[in-house]
Amino acid sequence: MKVAGDIITAIVAPVRNPTLLTAFLAYYLASELIIRLSSGGHHALVLGLVLAAFVLPAMCVYLMDVLERQACGALPKPPSVEHLQWFNSAWSLLQLLYLSALAYTAYALGSLFGEVVFLGVLLVFAAVLPASLAILALTHSPVESLNPKAITRLIVRCRATYWVAPAFALAAIFLVGRLSRAGTPDWLTELVALFLFFALYTLIGAIVRPQRLHEEIAIHQPVAPDANRLDAALLKERAAVLGHAYGLASRGNRHGGLRHVQDRIACDPAPDTAWRWFFEQMLDWDDKDAALGLGQHYLGWLLERGDDVSAVKLMTRCRLENETFQPLREDRELALQAAGRCGNEELVRALEQPRSGLGAGLP
Repeated sequence: MKVAGDIITAIVAPVRNPTLLTAFLAYYLASELIIRLSSGGHHALVLGLVLAAFVLPAMCVYLMDVLERQACGALPKPPSVEHLQWFNSAWSLLQLLYLSALAYTAYALGSLFGEVVFLGVLLVFAAVLPASLAILALTHSPVESLNPKAITRLIVRCRATYWVAPAFALAAIFLVGRLSRAGTPDWLTELVALFLFFALYTLIGAIVRPQRLHEEIAIHQPVAPDANRLDAALLKERAAVLGHAYGLASRGNRHGGLRHVQDRIACDPAPDTAWRWFFEQMLDWDDKDAALGLGQHYLGWLLERGDDVSAVKLMTRCRLENETFQPLREDRELALQAAGRCGNEELVRALEQPRSGLGAGLP
């Protein structure tokens, strides 16, 4: 009964939660204005397109934020200026590609092969889309959101409850289609459609929330917000060290590059942000193993501090890059204990049965 209650609460959240209701109505009114302008003259059409260029990306960013906060058990935030700055969260716009691919593929194949194929395409997309959106919201990684292994793992972990989301998505599509064919006023059909769209995101978040995936995944945040809070001189020093380390690593001296970074972190006035900053920057290098090598030492630092949650997040993030990642030999037992205390059985099994490769090969 509790699961059913949570599902119903998530579906009605866009009209029951005051913050979500305000956002839903604001985006609905903006969407209606865009639609009306688009059916007007040339000047109105141009104005509608300009407005759509602001509203649609902002709504995508906001819905990803809603899904992520729902999955983490946090309260939704109202729309703000940061949602208009979609270029800081460009990863969230990938959902537009998903939905466009669904619409085009279903229409094209349905036109060629008939209604049965159309329904088949809808079923396949509906089966994987909720998992892909959840992974995108939690990892901020377009690549990981398209990873069949990650999608399969999430579906398996959510068990039967997961299939409520695909069923809801299909029901929403057919309901909107039925309203449209029945001659329902356009404004009402569009209101219902947007409500169901919002409800899908809150529902997906509620379904994955019991798995506590947000505690296992370290999100690779953009550097800019952190950089704005860092002292400019400190950031400049770190950037210079990073550039020198990259030069060493690119010439085959990965060990020297890592040692150069570690020496800098040892004398950094803010080592906690330094570890994270250098690790995230090095993830952008072509040689991912350099970042993972630093990640092994970063993990040791976190374990020594007793920060189990951050250590487990870091290990999970590293294993997303390379599933053979292992802690340094001297940190293996502490890593096992941290994974056990956080209840991450999958990580415990991976650490108990290490494969040869990254764990042994990096300094």
